[in-house]
Amino acid sequence: MFSKRLDNPSKGLDFPSEAQSIEARMPECTLDEMQQIVRAAAQPYEPGEGIKAAINRSARRLGLNFRRARAYWYGEVRLVPADEADRLRAARVDVARDRARELAALIRECRQTADDINDILDACRATTD
Repeated sequence: MFSKRLDNPSKGLDFPSEAQSIEARMPECTLDEMQQIVRAAAQPYEPGEGIKAAINRSARRLGLNFRRARAYWYGEVRLVPADEADRLRAARVDVARDRARELAALIRECRQTADDINDILDACRATTD
């Protein structure tokens, strides 16, 4: 990992080689975060769908091409440009807002269905009394 030594090797200090790859110095937490964003953007998964469909959905939602989304999905990305990381983080917020709206609409629909069922049950009880 370190190839150049100081003139005084007895101190045991090393300097990183210029040839050291950038990805080796990139924090793994950034790669993990980007992978989590890409995987979360694919949710909710449809019954019986394959991973390819989930990656496609994630790519569309995040504004990535399929190959880049797939590389994030499988943790194969070697370099995460700062502007791309910022875009993905911002897109994560947008995806979460959209999902929250979808869930709120689903909750309203469930409540309406429950109210309709209660009305039917009340009508049935009224006719049997």
